[in-house]
Amino acid sequence: ILPTSHGRTPIPENGFVYSFYKTSLDCNLDAISENDDVSFTLNFESDNADFDLELWDSMDYIMGSTPLLLKDGTIIPDIANRTSSFYIKRHARTAVGIQGDGTWVLVVVDGKQKSSVGFTMLELAEFMKEKGCQQALNLDGGGSSTMVIHGKVVNNPSGHEWSIVKKERPISHALLVLPKEEC
Repeated sequence: ILPTSHGRTPIPENGFVYSFYKTSLDCNLDAISENDDVSFTLNFESDNADFDLELWDSMDYIMGSTPLLLKDGTIIPDIANRTSSFYIKRHARTAVGIQGDGTWVLVVVDGKQKSSVGFTMLELAEFMKEKGCQQALNLDGGGSSTMVIHGKVVNNPSGHEWSIVKKERPISHALLVLPKEEC
């Protein structure tokens, strides 16, 4: 347990780093000291009729994010009705989608710059639909919206809002795409 790591905790070899909001746990974190070994159980439940627990249990890797942008080629209706700044303000955005033929679409949109103001969430959903995606998911955006191809940053990350220098920021997770021969 490292209560103040702010995403800079090294991942131990053959290990994991779990990060939770203190309020999301049903336990007293104050009783746990730094570097204590802990164990926990995650339970997944859903009222969604489409939720398949067997399929969920068979997954080796799962990526979660929000919101879902497209399902079966249709923009999720709730996106247009949301009023929070996360939805209606233009920000740098990152999304992943799958076209009808199984082709993956990876999108990074720069934001908060003269050359690119970003997308609202609805604009991102519309863009993914225009690209032929049948399914699409918004990923972490803002300063995390960075695309690297062959070791080179190919977009202009918005970086830290409080920084004079706009650059990619350290992150704890990434979506990696490897050539077939490296898989």
